[in-house]
Amino acid sequence: MGRLTQESCKLLQDERLVERFNDVDQILSEATAKLPRFADRDVVGRVKEELSKLAVEMTRQRFSIGFIGPSQAGKSTTVGNLLSVSKDECPAPQGSGGPTTSVPTRLVPCAAPHPQCQPGERHYIELQYMNTAQFRDRLKDLCRICKLTYDENRRALLEAAQRQTAEQPHFKAPDHGVLIGLLKAALEFPDVIQETSKVEVGDFKKRRDYATHQEKPSKYTLLREVRIYFVTDAMSHEIDMIDLPGLGVDKESDDALTIAFLPHVDGAFMFQESHQMKSGTVSTLAEVMRDQHKNTLGGRVWMVVTKCDNLNDLQLNGPPEDASQPSAFCHLNDTLKNQGLGGDAVIFVGNYYYTKLLALPRQPDGSLSRPTPEIQSQFETVLKFDADGNPVVPERCQRYPGQVEPWRRFVIDGGLSNLRETMQSKVADSVRSQTKRAVGDRLTRIIDGLIGALEVAEQQSGMSTEQMRSAAMWSGRLSSIAETVANDARFSQPLVDVVEKNMDNLLEGWGMPADRNLAANHSNLARVLARSGAEEAGAQTRLIAAEVKKVFEDESSRQAAPDAPGFDTPLQHWAKVCEDFLEPGRSAGRVEFRQPVFNGIESDPSPFDAGGQQMLAVGDYLEIMRRKVRRASQVYGSRLVDEMRHHIENLADRYRAVGSEVDCIDPGAKALYAEFRSRLSTLR
Repeated sequence: MGRLTQESCKLLQDERLVERFNDVDQILSEATAKLPRFADRDVVGRVKEELSKLAVEMTRQRFSIGFIGPSQAGKSTTVGNLLSVSKDECPAPQGSGGPTTSVPTRLVPCAAPHPQCQPGERHYIELQYMNTAQFRDRLKDLCRICKLTYDENRRALLEAAQRQTAEQPHFKAPDHGVLIGLLKAALEFPDVIQETSKVEVGDFKKRRDYATHQEKPSKYTLLREVRIYFVTDAMSHEIDMIDLPGLGVDKESDDALTIAFLPHVDGAFMFQESHQMKSGTVSTLAEVMRDQHKNTLGGRVWMVVTKCDNLNDLQLNGPPEDASQPSAFCHLNDTLKNQGLGGDAVIFVGNYYYTKLLALPRQPDGSLSRPTPEIQSQFETVLKFDADGNPVVPERCQRYPGQVEPWRRFVIDGGLSNLRETMQSKVADSVRSQTKRAVGDRLTRIIDGLIGALEVAEQQSGMSTEQMRSAAMWSGRLSSIAETVANDARFSQPLVDVVEKNMDNLLEGWGMPADRNLAANHSNLARVLARSGAEEAGAQTRLIAAEVKKVFEDESSRQAAPDAPGFDTPLQHWAKVCEDFLEPGRSAGRVEFRQPVFNGIESDPSPFDAGGQQMLAVGDYLEIMRRKVRRASQVYGSRLVDEMRHHIENLADRYRAVGSEVDCIDPGAKALYAEFRSRLSTLR
């Protein structure tokens, strides 16, 4: 693999990460050159493949940011306003009253017209058609939706779809229409679907024809993506903006298309109408991205709340007769929290209000004018200013600090300047930070995998064939022990029972907190329970670990474990696990897990308010606390079992590796294995 340069990885802006990658690649090249049999190992092939994929990721020239959300949430209109262009020049189709995007449309911001633009043109459009594999996947998705058996014979599949439509005209009719249209287009234009995606130059004036569902099938029905090179300074030139079909319309196939595209985006603006804050669409979209980005969406996703200029007083302030009922801001806060987003990852937008401001003369500095009294009266519910002319933030919004500034920006100019600033700088910088972290983590996993392979080869070089055969046999025994530990209640239930009983005794002795300052006294009790519970769980962990040790001893008495220099027997390995991890309550990643579980007793909501005004009967209070203790004990018992199983399975994997690929050992290379392993360890 060629050496990466800072210039080729300029999107990352991280010289140390590039050097680290090159060092790993260099060590791997040296190791495979000097250790030809090691080079034949399966794991080395996988490491090379992972490094190649990582190199592609590191040398990308742009980040891909999706514009996603429910249909008719205002994505296309917002794009037009964001770019400050008319409807005629807007790259995204608008104004049909129905879903306006059926093909992913990639907007590539440019400082100057594309080199292949015709004279007098500013924007360049490129049509990318589905390749054979993508077309097959699309058909399979549609067959699943329509409950049809997929057939490689396109004509036969078309006839089956038409028969089903005739027999069940109302069943998934819109999706049947998409499937039939695709098949007809493929049969009518057989040269379009190829092994490598066909690319054509399009006409910017016809972009609506390319990006929307057409009544009659055409070759544009077979498009995978429309790519528009758009001259603008309203967005960072380090990002591509991808407008994806909206979710929640009559075509489930559009939903599937958008969801299938999400793994290809680095971040997203999730559009949500202001009166539908609790829509499940955001959760559906976020779940797919969370899987792709390893559970972390903070810094990658922003909520764009549209139609804020249409909010009513009830949505802004909640029911006046019940202050505890939620407002739109409360629902938004819940959505941000549930999806793991920052409390300030929101942009409030009012496109209609913004267009009213656009019609006014500009201020001397070129910015939009403040709303006139007529405009204020038109949007009087949301546009409020104090005596100094500053935006007034609704009281319910003020409860969530992250939402305050976005609301002020909305009141000033419809929120479009906030969105534009975010697109110009914040998105690229934030996604860059997240991407560097993800790339660094992937590189660490590659290093760990290579170190592990070298450790195995080094170990094998000092073992006899019989010892390696014994290790392979023991790997199966260890996997069986791991399953036993995971499924046998004796490795968790005694711990749970004892912790619950001892904590119950403590509760009975403590009783109900004193009437004076109930909340503070409860807090003290919860703290004592959390500490005492963790201490008792630690004592019981030692007893459970001793039970597991007996299992190892019994198995070792039936079949001796391989005894080779530097190779831990199961009992030796378990002793280290107990000392380094189980005894101090640390996970395999050396993160403390025992005390945090029991801290939940303390951090759980108090049954009393801050003033200690809520009265409970003694029995009710003790039952609440017992449930807290029971839940913490059960969670810890389950977590302990998972940790023990993980350590045993790791040993089984190591034994399995030592017992495999015995023909891939370089003779007399023990020192070389150790040398390369040591060099890689400095790069972790």
